[in-house]
Amino acid sequence: MKKVISLLLCVVMLLGIVPLTAGAAEQIEFVRVEMQLPFAGQTINYGADVSPSDECELDTDYASEGVISGVKWMDASGMNIPRGTVLEAGNDYTVRIYVRAKAGYIFEDGTLCPFVFDDFDQITRGIVEGDDEVHYVQHTFTCTEMPQYNVISQIDLTGTAPVAGQKPSYNVNWTDDDKYSVELSYEEGGFHRGVRWQNMNTLEFMDSNDTFERGVPYRISVMMIAGSGYAMQYDEDYSCDTVITFNGTAGGQSQGEEGYAKAFMISYDFGSREEEKAIESVALTGPVPKAGQKPSYNVKVPDGAPYYINQAINEDAYVNGVAWFRVEDLSFVMPNQTFKAGYTYRVLVHLDAKPGYVFKCNEIDEDYYGTDLVPTYNGSNGWFGDINPYAAHFGWQTTLSANIGDAKLSGFKKSMTYTGKALKQNLKLSFEGRELFEGSDYAVSYKNNVKLGTATVTIKGIGNFKGTYSTTFKIELAKPKVTVSKVTADTVTLKWSKVTGAKNYTVYQYNPKTKKYTAIYIKTTGTTYTRKKLAAGSTYYYLVRAVGADSSGKAVGSPYTVNDCVKVITLCKAPKVTAKLYRIGTTKNKGVQLTWGKCTGAKSYKVYRYNTKTKKYTTVKTTTGVSVKLGQHKKGTYYYLVRAFNANGAGSAYSVKNNLKVIVK
Repeated sequence: MKKVISLLLCVVMLLGIVPLTAGAAEQIEFVRVEMQLPFAGQTINYGADVSPSDECELDTDYASEGVISGVKWMDASGMNIPRGTVLEAGNDYTVRIYVRAKAGYIFEDGTLCPFVFDDFDQITRGIVEGDDEVHYVQHTFTCTEMPQYNVISQIDLTGTAPVAGQKPSYNVNWTDDDKYSVELSYEEGGFHRGVRWQNMNTLEFMDSNDTFERGVPYRISVMMIAGSGYAMQYDEDYSCDTVITFNGTAGGQSQGEEGYAKAFMISYDFGSREEEKAIESVALTGPVPKAGQKPSYNVKVPDGAPYYINQAINEDAYVNGVAWFRVEDLSFVMPNQTFKAGYTYRVLVHLDAKPGYVFKCNEIDEDYYGTDLVPTYNGSNGWFGDINPYAAHFGWQTTLSANIGDAKLSGFKKSMTYTGKALKQNLKLSFEGRELFEGSDYAVSYKNNVKLGTATVTIKGIGNFKGTYSTTFKIELAKPKVTVSKVTADTVTLKWSKVTGAKNYTVYQYNPKTKKYTAIYIKTTGTTYTRKKLAAGSTYYYLVRAVGADSSGKAVGSPYTVNDCVKVITLCKAPKVTAKLYRIGTTKNKGVQLTWGKCTGAKSYKVYRYNTKTKKYTTVKTTTGVSVKLGQHKKGTYYYLVRAFNANGAGSAYSVKNNLKVIVK
């Protein structure tokens, strides 16, 4: 194999910084010379590359004995070797390369720079007498037998092809790390990350801020390194048999000196697109999403298609130019996520036209194109979200249907109040935390939702959802609002509100001990009822239900619970009061003592004094007992009243007739 010699000729800057005057030549800081050394049995060669090319060059015009195209070969004794000499294994040879500084540049005398080759420091630097613009570097080596390598038969690279208006991409991917790789560290001669773009009309190298122009041919060059045990092999005409593809299309080239090469450059030309053929159809095949599975990016184009998937796009959620997108929440599906039922998914694919082809489209305005080209995915129509003659963004979508019966239902009422009109529920549905919408995700229909009885609501999935789900709810009369309008010691009067749809009402008395209801007044069309002959100071519970008819004519009462009962405590009977006078101590002063019988249901008693002039009562005593002493009284006539109060705080009925007259003499 032919080895690559890197001959570094470096100039060390002076420690002191010397200002440059106008027009002063710049010092060359380094020189890199690359040459492939022949092995035993091969002839000497005169091909060498010098960089940086804008500062220096191989002095191919240098005239001296034995120098050909700026290169001179010598044997171990220093004698010149003529062209065509075949090298022998074990002999020492020296190769000298003459380098000339270009206009505006000079070499710095007296400084030798290190030269590294296969970890050996084997460089000698010299100056051509009488010409300060020409220096030489030479390397002495022992010739060895040619090693045996596995020849790289095919190189497959992927990257972004030129698109008018876009900047060049320096991201080139390769498919076989064991056999070859891009020399990403190479940054010389217009290369960036081992990649260089060249305008083939002007032959100028592009930089990262340039943009491709329509109709202009471009060349991409890539610096490569062979893997362990592998090499490129070149023939005597500098060609190789290696198949080189870019984005799946063959046509790449590589040239080199005869023999093996571990480091080499390949190139691929993108021709002028002035005579391109229109792409009339686009058909892709690939995976279809399934709930619970992770996305697959194995999308394919037909063999021989004039377009390809730009696998160099691996940004955001794209993997080899393919991405999956969820429509409902406008988010990409990442590689570690799974598809879910009830969602619509899109596959998005970046397509590029192959050299010599363009996508069929027409320019609507600047940088915007339209097309009537309908692409397909697994035979189903897709679309182009964005397209120009050289690139297209393909899209296709599918829905993973879910059963509407699996949705979560909220806002549903098991019963609704009769209104005489069709009743509808305020339903809310969600699926795996996502709100669903009537009209786009589901439709609702009702049956028997006007009259009293049982109504049916049916939810039918649409859009992303399939299937139906039915449930029932009751239509019931409203509960009458019951109030107690009047209570006496032996009667209670109830009053209630009218209920829409009620034909009549039934009044029940509830027994909390037996927990039974007894109808005491039925089929009344009125809204009041008086219960008589009740026990004074006693507790009663009453319920009023509205009664209507369902669609079959069957009587239906309004719903009820024990909490709908109204609690009534009748008033206590007026106490029967007696009075007596008593002497206070040993004095002649007299006090008044009132006594009465215990009243059923009474929780307390109040003693009032009546003023005959103002006709008002004044509370003088409150007690839970049945007797009170009212203290000393002056001579005169007094009137007293005693009332019994039940648990509701309601006092027994009274009038002036109930007053007790007490005379103190």
